[in-house]
Amino acid sequence: MPNTTNNGAPLKKIKDFNDEEKAAILARANKIELPRVAKEFGTTWQVVSAIQRAAKNAKNAKKSKVKVAAKKAAPAKKAKAAKAAPKSASSSSKKAARTSDEKRLAILQRASEIGVTQAAAEAGVSKWTVFQWRKLMKKAGHEVPKAARVRSTTGKKAAAKAAPKNVKTAMPAMPAKKNGTYSQLELENEMLKQQVANLTAQVEKLRAAVSQLA
Repeated sequence: MPNTTNNGAPLKKIKDFNDEEKAAILARANKIELPRVAKEFGTTWQVVSAIQRAAKNAKNAKKSKVKVAAKKAAPAKKAKAAKAAPKSASSSSKKAARTSDEKRLAILQRASEIGVTQAAAEAGVSKWTVFQWRKLMKKAGHEVPKAARVRSTTGKKAAAKAAPKNVKTAMPAMPAKKNGTYSQLELENEMLKQQVANLTAQVEKLRAAVSQLA
């Protein structure tokens, strides 16, 4: 490798270039080949390559410092945000929980009046959710009213709708009275006697059937 330029001047080393000259070398190296850059600045292409590597290393080191600084700053920001958070946040959450308990107790109170199924339907929840609330409220020490027992009339209504309207209930035949018509009380007595007679006949038939099986 020659130690001088074509003009006989000694070739420059890295330490012979200041920051502005190094910046100019890097700018030219992005446009033309390294040997041509070296010839323009009176040095070798190895020196130009070394200047490029040094600039790249410095850039990477700067990025690493920025990343480390960002990581260190993140916990500090979180801690600062936590300190700046209003103290009423915990009280608001407690208030929300208390409001929720109050709503649950109100629904349970309603269930004690109209039944669990109807109260759950009004609240827009399932009856199993109401049962679960009852357990939770009892565990929490709340006084929970007992649920009302409401018999469902759905089956009766469906049976009434399904029954034909024109069908009359058969009444037991009453014996004729010799001396005029029956009074209301006499009529009821005679109906009861007839029903007892029918039941007695059925019991006798069942006894006969049981004796034959024995």
